[in-house]
Amino acid sequence: MNIKRKKLLYKFIDLQRASSFLMDKELITLSKNMVDKILSISDADFNTSNSRLSAFNREEYCLIAEYFEKGTIEIVDACIARLPLWLWLIVKPIYLDIEALRKDITNNKIKTKEDLCHFYASKASENKYGKDYSSLYLYFVQNQDGSNFPLKYRIFHDECTPFVETINECYIQGNFHNHSLYSDGRHSLEELKSFAISANRKYIGISDHSHYVGGVTSE
Repeated sequence: MNIKRKKLLYKFIDLQRASSFLMDKELITLSKNMVDKILSISDADFNTSNSRLSAFNREEYCLIAEYFEKGTIEIVDACIARLPLWLWLIVKPIYLDIEALRKDITNNKIKTKEDLCHFYASKASENKYGKDYSSLYLYFVQNQDGSNFPLKYRIFHDECTPFVETINECYIQGNFHNHSLYSDGRHSLEELKSFAISANRKYIGISDHSHYVGGVTSE
């Protein structure tokens, strides 16, 4: 799946998550239709305007054209903006069940991230989800602030993110978070291997997305 098609897919998965939490039936239907169609069309057909016209209706086609022109889609941005930022950062990843999260927030009158953390640390959450899942959910929510991605440890460095060989005075031997052309990465497995060797890494891991977002399948 080419990069433009992947990014467009992620936009409508975002819409699917946000609209599901908000219970906006019209946007739920739109996002589901778009996700299904983007996954079903080939890269070649997606890159051809006439083929896109035959695969998508006029409204859907205009949304794709808007994305190509502006790099974003107003209806998606507007839906996401209906959620507080702290909540959107929790809703966006495909991790917590949307309906269960909505019920927890509604039933426990949760207004802030701190309130939600307090709930997942509570006996009520432990009784509902079990101790292990409550601990996992608590850790997940605590760390969803959108600022903790370690860009400075990437192999491709520049003046803003210089190449780093050590962390806490220990040599960095490898990195398990790498995406390839099998999902939304820009390089093949062989290229990733070559980059790792050039950076003196002893090992790398591949963490491509699943088929749900246009990544690897079970086959």
